[in-house]
Amino acid sequence: MTEPNSSLTHVLIVEDNRADVRIIRMALAVERDWPLDISVAEDGEQAIAYLSGLPPYEQAEKPDLVILDMNLPKFDGTEVLRAIRATENLRSLPVIVLSSAPVSVLESKAHDAGVSARCYLTKPLEYQKWMAIGKEIRRCFNQGGDEATLSASSAI
Repeated sequence: MTEPNSSLTHVLIVEDNRADVRIIRMALAVERDWPLDISVAEDGEQAIAYLSGLPPYEQAEKPDLVILDMNLPKFDGTEVLRAIRATENLRSLPVIVLSSAPVSVLESKAHDAGVSARCYLTKPLEYQKWMAIGKEIRRCFNQGGDEATLSASSAI
């Protein structure tokens, strides 16, 4: 895994809403001293193919961090998270769930599916809170440790 401040951190954003992808990119760009290389998967099936190195992603770099929406077409976020945790070389991959539901609902969904993420964040409604989400994502990424359920509030 890439160290956050030594070189590029490769981030895979798994999000089907293009407007949300744009604003997540903007929020991450606020963290100017955190150099990122960002890839995007638009649905759960694409995310699993990307992470598994299936065509057309055979040459894709393994991400250092996944930012995962739970409400995805084809395979939902819990199915993507289950695939990550079931794959030996991905099992410890940091995943931050960023979705529209309240944190308690996101945690419950993951728990009910028998999986966990590093942090759970609710997509904010206000622009200023969106811009603060980059700092929260970075904080979660830097927490390190095992991938036991760690929660974070969206009230930034």
